[in-house]
Amino acid sequence: MVVKTSIVAHGVSGGAPLRAHVAYLARENTRGAPERAPELERQVDYLSREASEGRARYEFYNAGDDRLDAKALTAGWSADARHFRLIISPEDGAALGDLKPMVRELMADLEVKLGARLDWAAVDHWDTDNPHTHVLVRGRRADGQDLIIPNKILTHDLRARAGEIVTRVLGPRPELAPEQALAQAREIGSLSVTPLDRELMSRARHGLLAPPEPGRTDLVGRLQRLEVWGLARRREVLQATGGLLSPEMAFLQRTNACFVRLLADFQRNDFERAKVEKRRDRIEQAAWARGDEACPALAAIDQEIDVLYAAESALSMQMANRPADTFMGVALKLALWRQEAIKSGALGLDQTHDAFAFSAYADALRLSGLQALAHPLDPRTARVVGSGKWTAGGGE
Repeated sequence: MVVKTSIVAHGVSGGAPLRAHVAYLARENTRGAPERAPELERQVDYLSREASEGRARYEFYNAGDDRLDAKALTAGWSADARHFRLIISPEDGAALGDLKPMVRELMADLEVKLGARLDWAAVDHWDTDNPHTHVLVRGRRADGQDLIIPNKILTHDLRARAGEIVTRVLGPRPELAPEQALAQAREIGSLSVTPLDRELMSRARHGLLAPPEPGRTDLVGRLQRLEVWGLARRREVLQATGGLLSPEMAFLQRTNACFVRLLADFQRNDFERAKVEKRRDRIEQAAWARGDEACPALAAIDQEIDVLYAAESALSMQMANRPADTFMGVALKLALWRQEAIKSGALGLDQTHDAFAFSAYADALRLSGLQALAHPLDPRTARVVGSGKWTAGGGE
């Protein structure tokens, strides 16, 4: 169970931060709306993901209302000194299903703890691989006094109580849950085509996917990873009914499959060359031990190594001469650059400017989620580059 809390002071801007947050949660297009405190309205809009016609994709709610007008409710909070924001993210949110009963019980318990009735508005989001709820709480009690929530409640009690509610509803988490979660995480982050990809493609119509149904956090997680890699993108498509715009996922048929194949071929070739070179070392040592200066086997294995080097060079040039269409393609190119650069020295640093290339390579892998392609020597290289204690040729 994850519960994040924050206290937002209004300051001289009044309720502008709150209005901004409500608009942010609603994703509403506010063109033509009054200019009064647009930041708060945009925050409400983002939370409810409203479309340009003002129809909310996600409805706000509170203790007694399933379709709450959050902007109207929070408009009266502008004169308050602060408001509170909570993000409640149960680990088993998909299994829990509807999050409203859990959130309502949690907020009712908070009122009992504080001995005060609270004004609050919540909205559930299912568009990520971890369903979660945003809650806005007014910073003033019903009696007009400023609302003070002790730090212990914000940092500990809320999370503990939310965990108790989920456990009561679902029961204790099964023993295999961590292993299942790990297997799902591997599939979501896999560089190969996965069963999730096949399911996504079977659902696609003319290259477009409707948002996965609540509970399919595995599909949402995979789509988010594909989006980072440039293999999927979000589009606003016009629905046939009502003419409303709603977010859809477009699963792109054009991928970086060529770059992935080139990198895999290079790595296989490099692994094979390393094995052949070890075999050559054993043959050479045996020849020295025999005093055999002319060893035909060494000449033959040298030719084999030359062929493998030539194949690697050809693969590298194919990658270098093929423009990247996505950021993932750039990261794959840099991963192959790193494999080649290692050959120039112990750390793959031949000139001072290689430090810039190494930094860009490390950033690209991190931002694209491709850390699995990092070279084993990367941590050592990063330490040496950071210290500045290295010389041309890759030495320390």
